[in-house]
Amino acid sequence: MRSGLLELRLSNFRSYKTLCLKTDEALSPVVLTGANGVGKTNILEAISFLTPGRGLRQARLSDIPTRNTDDAIFAEQDADMPAWAVSAKVQTPDGIVQVGTGKDSSSEKRQIRIDGENAKMLRDFLDENVGEDVAINVFRNAY
Repeated sequence: MRSGLLELRLSNFRSYKTLCLKTDEALSPVVLTGANGVGKTNILEAISFLTPGRGLRQARLSDIPTRNTDDAIFAEQDADMPAWAVSAKVQTPDGIVQVGTGKDSSSEKRQIRIDGENAKMLRDFLDENVGEDVAINVFRNAY
């Protein structure tokens, strides 16, 4: 069974207020096309936040949220809601895993959730549950 992203969801991430991308179950290759400035690199950056580190742009977490202050949903944001979020359904040899990350609204820390549970280190989870080689390939195949 191939490993890879089945679904990617973004909330308040860079140029995306919300986004849901789904792939087919065969995990066929995905090609992102579009004019300059429409958000293709933002999608790749979001995927990179599902791995340890600061993402492909090495951005500060406070620089990630959409800057659309005219929208009431952002002006009235719930204090418990992350300022931005990325989540994905990942196909692994052992089944589907839901992985998510986002900025904790009360600090400059990033939250990581795996199958709905808080996780300290995404790398530890992946190494324990799918093995390091498979974990690397999951994210390589996502690009």
